[in-house]
Amino acid sequence: THAYSVPATNPFVGNSGVLDEIFTIGHRNVHQIAFGKDSQGDVQILVSEIGQESVEEINLLAAGASYGWGEREGTFVRIGNGIGPLPATPDGFTYPVAQYGHIQPGGNAITGGYVMNNGSELDGYYFFGDFSEGEKPIFAIPLDDAVGAITSGESGASLLGDQSMGSDTIVRALKKAG
Repeated sequence: THAYSVPATNPFVGNSGVLDEIFTIGHRNVHQIAFGKDSQGDVQILVSEIGQESVEEINLLAAGASYGWGEREGTFVRIGNGIGPLPATPDGFTYPVAQYGHIQPGGNAITGGYVMNNGSELDGYYFFGDFSEGEKPIFAIPLDDAVGAITSGESGASLLGDQSMGSDTIVRALKKAG
């Protein structure tokens, strides 16, 4: 048997304000954690997170990152039980690689999340659904697109123009620079 230990490379080891075991912070309600290899063969960790009032999100985990809960919901500032636009200056949070609003039909609570790897043309896609009334949508995003998304407000990142969340399609949280 092996004794319990925390890898020395864990991002919060030695930080007196956080348990050594913590890998990332700022999550509200993680529903599913999925592992998948991108086209470069690197293992990526994707997390589906149920929002509170307005936004469902997919986060690509990075060691030591803060995903902003309870100050942010997706790429929005939390204001009471609602949301508002992000500030113009970088805030140090890591934002989702994909998100969608609470729209109908669909858009109540994200569920699942699996990276396809079965030798088909769907390999490398991350699939997830939504617990909703009526139609039960299934969404898919390419894992490589998630890896390539800019998830911070620094150096050239720009939010998508439509931040209203009023569409019934997946909204990429941040687009690639250039």
